Parts: sequence; structure tokens; C-alpha cells
Amino acid sequence: MYQQELDLAHARRLAAQYPDHCFYQGNGSRLEIALTFSDGPASTTAPLLDLLRLHQTPATFFWQGNLLAGNQQLLRQILADGHTVGSHTWDHVRASSLSVTDFWQEQIQRTDQEFQRLAHLRPRLFRPPYAELTTEQLRMLVRHDFRIMGWSIDPRNWENPDTPGHVERVIETVLRQIHPQAIIMLHEGPTNMHNVVEIVEQLIPALKSRGYRFVNADRLTGVRAYA
Repeated sequence: MYQQELDLAHARRLAAQYPDHCFYQGNGSRLEIALTFSDGPASTTAPLLDLLRLHQTPATFFWQGNLLAGNQQLLRQILADGHTVGSHTWDHVRASSLSVTDFWQEQIQRTDQEFQRLAHLRPRLFRPPYAELTTEQLRMLVRHDFRIMGWSIDPRNWENPDTPGHVERVIETVLRQIHPQAIIMLHEGPTNMHNVVEIVEQLIPALKSRGYRFVNADRLTGVRAYA
């Protein structure tokens, strides 16, 4: 959990520096949580949407721009079901490898244009891959009124997903760390995350039984989802 502690410390610093633009959780005032998914769209998206519809549970999806084409129906379904979709760069790049200009033009604007082309919307929620942004990139996002959406719980479902006991370990991690207005991060892809559906199937009733209510990340943090 050492990397998660580093990520959370970084998120807290950003939230303190840019309280209107950087979030990793809500203010803790309500017994609600945001379930979020990174790295989609993926083969798990459709069954996840079916499961979320069955449980009447809203969620937030952070999608890569290069995967949007060909997944218009899933995008329409996400919006029709009342979920939120946010940006996760064009191709899951490490931001520190790019200049601020290349990052803005090739990762942010390019993804924006694809969302606009396919769904006529521009997400204001942005999740940086690897929780990585340079100071200049962050300032650029703030100037353009993005909301950087981190997380307070990362059970690392991407890590060795086919090992015995993986599903149980992920669920136990979330239940151990859960707190009011938490933002939970799970991953859909790009590698084999097939059991994320099984994780969510067990996690939703377990958290509801503890009195938690699921809301979209934008509602949890009190921001608008789209420009």
C-alpha cells in the first residue's frame, strides 16, 4: 500500500493548493460514495452497465480518447443511464514525458474533440493516468476549468487479477478503507480485468448494507460534469 499512500499524499497537496479544481474525496459530510472506473471503454463496460442498472447504482467512467470511436453505443448508454463520463487522456500516457504544449494538444484537446464529435459534450472531469501531472500541466488544466478527480480508495484490482483470492482481497480492501464521501477507483482495462464485474456485483450490496448511497463523482464533489 506504499504507492497508494504516496498517491493520497500527493492528492491532498493538490486539493489544498487548488481546492476548487482538485478532488480525491468529498468533505465527509454525507454517507455517500462515488464508484469510478478508469481505462475504459473495455470489454467489461457493457456487463458493468447491465449490473449497475440492475442495482440502480450510478457510477463515473474515465475513458481514453483513442478508444471512443466504435464505442458510441456504450457512450450513449452511459449517459442515458445517468452515469458520468470523464476524460483519461488520449492514450494513457505518462504526462511527465510530454511538454505542456504536447500534453494539452495531443492528450486533452484531442480527447475533447472526440467526445464532442461523438456525443456533443466536453467532460470537465479529468483523471490523470498514474496520478501524474507536471506543475505546468496542472496549471493549464486549472486555467481551462477542468476538475482533476483523484481517489481516496484504490484496491489495485489491476494487480495480478487472475491470482487466487483476488476478488475477495479487493473487496476486503475497499470495506476496510471505506469512509463517508470516498471516491473508489477500479480499473476496466486495458489488460484482463474481467473479474471487475464480479467485484462490483459483491461490492455494491456490501456497501449499501453499511448505509452508503452511491452518487456520481461530480455530485459528490459538487461540480458540473460537462462544459
